[in-house]
Amino acid sequence: MKIPSGAVYLSRRTFLARSSTVLAGVALFGTRVLGQAPALWRSDMQLDVRFRLLSPPYRSANPYIAVWIEHPDGRPVRTLGLWADMRRGAQYVYRLARWNRWPRFPDRSQDHPATLDLARAISRPTCAAGTYSLVWDGRDDLGQAVPLGTYVLCIEAARERSDYALVRGEIVLDGGSCDEILTGASLIGDVDVSYRPSA
Repeated sequence: MKIPSGAVYLSRRTFLARSSTVLAGVALFGTRVLGQAPALWRSDMQLDVRFRLLSPPYRSANPYIAVWIEHPDGRPVRTLGLWADMRRGAQYVYRLARWNRWPRFPDRSQDHPATLDLARAISRPTCAAGTYSLVWDGRDDLGQAVPLGTYVLCIEAARERSDYALVRGEIVLDGGSCDEILTGASLIGDVDVSYRPSA
């Protein structure tokens, strides 16, 4: 058989080998390309967060505290708790620098009105040293169920004119139960995290 100039001849064996490689690639990545929906958070599971707010070595006002879940790239998912005295205005809420990095809702502008709206809606009075617990039910700030995957738990604390602390830790949620301990930082003690069936 005469092969045209510039053409590449493939033997039957080479053709079959290359074809199988292509088909394997389609099998591996095809579901991603075609958009198979990721598994959602099971409704019978919850994430328990337990942390300790430490006593300062001197007399001072209670700190402002935010506890939330974010994506690994920093985009917010759900604010679980906010302790802030909103009667004194927003100036000290802005000391929670990371919590304020993004607006809380994606359809709002970057000038933070949504963040303050949320702060006014969910904030509790500031609290003294002690142990506190929160639960995440697997929904975002808009009430939508989130997919399983990797998330980051954040706890941020700031006093009005002095101390500041931020604890962040990745949590891999694949559907099975898991327990994690995140190392504390200055104002915040170690954080116990448990993904388990709802009580």
